[in-house]
Amino acid sequence: MHRENQPTAQRNADILRMGQEGVHFRDIASQLNISSSRVHQIFKKEKERYDWTRRSRKLQRDCRKRNDIDRKMRIDNLFCMLAYPSKIRTVLGRYFGEQEIKRYSIRDMMEFLIPQCQSYQPLNCVMPACGIRGMGKRHYATLIGTMSSVDCGEEFQREWTGRKIRLEHYFTRTYEDRTTLLSILEASKNLSLPPRIRKSISYAQGGREIELL
Repeated sequence: MHRENQPTAQRNADILRMGQEGVHFRDIASQLNISSSRVHQIFKKEKERYDWTRRSRKLQRDCRKRNDIDRKMRIDNLFCMLAYPSKIRTVLGRYFGEQEIKRYSIRDMMEFLIPQCQSYQPLNCVMPACGIRGMGKRHYATLIGTMSSVDCGEEFQREWTGRKIRLEHYFTRTYEDRTTLLSILEASKNLSLPPRIRKSISYAQGGREIELL
């Protein structure tokens, strides 16, 4: 049966499943109407993603049991546990390599993303992560959103929630470029703040009101 119009995500999942079940790549290729080499390429990529996700979940479980955000970890384990996307891992990995930083704690990473400071200078002057080469505002927003989506224990949630509140206060008290602000907030819609501070804040732009949070 030819399934060339099958959605890519489902096709890739089927390739991973059949490959793990021992189905030969030639047989998978025949079913999906693609080449054996393409099947091998997809299987390898999906298997790496699958293994990385399992490793990430295990690290998160271990972190929940320890409930200790000050424990130093290898950089690659920290990135995996926090489920950082590959492009961001590359950017951060290069920076930490240049700084010769080999071990980092969750609290260290939180401080890197949203430091405990009261400064209202431009974003790249206040948030260390925004000042590194290749980060960009959208990558920064993705980091905030990703950190908000993982479950690493009660201490993690308590500390991270407080820092997200601090980030919201920063945005509402600075004269940060509104385009920058909108870009960051748009890319981090899953940034979940507690109900007590979850409110609509509107800024006028071009004669219309835009809801930011």
